[in-house]
Amino acid sequence: MKMFLGWFVTLAVISVVPAWIAQSKGRSFWGWWFYALLLWPITLIHAAVMTSDVNRLEERQLKGGHKKCPACAELIKQEAKLCKHCGTEQEVQEEAQVSVINAEGAVEIYKGQPIHEIPGGYTALGAWFKSVKQAKSYIDNNPNLYR
Repeated sequence: MKMFLGWFVTLAVISVVPAWIAQSKGRSFWGWWFYALLLWPITLIHAAVMTSDVNRLEERQLKGGHKKCPACAELIKQEAKLCKHCGTEQEVQEEAQVSVINAEGAVEIYKGQPIHEIPGGYTALGAWFKSVKQAKSYIDNNPNLYR
């Protein structure tokens, strides 16, 4: 029994390799991990020679802060002023305005998201922060939580 358990643990650990390769090519990590548990040598070769799923990789990059250039349709960073592929000038999104809703400054709207003042800190998107600056940074770094 101990030998079987040791073999299974080893197989579970080495199954991460083809699963990681498949994930880097836009495939499901867990689906490939289970596939590797069943047919490890075949899965490793299959993961190494398969092509990337360009659509899924592109979706990940769009969610991760990239945009498509309107001129050449290549992916570029949101902050880019010029497209690195075709040199087209890009419209840069200006910083969102911060507005105070009430006179005491208890609630602010930043990029369409409310920041509430609570005893001992602030809340935004269901998380707690020590300062408004931290809340704004969290909103900036987590656009997938509110868009």
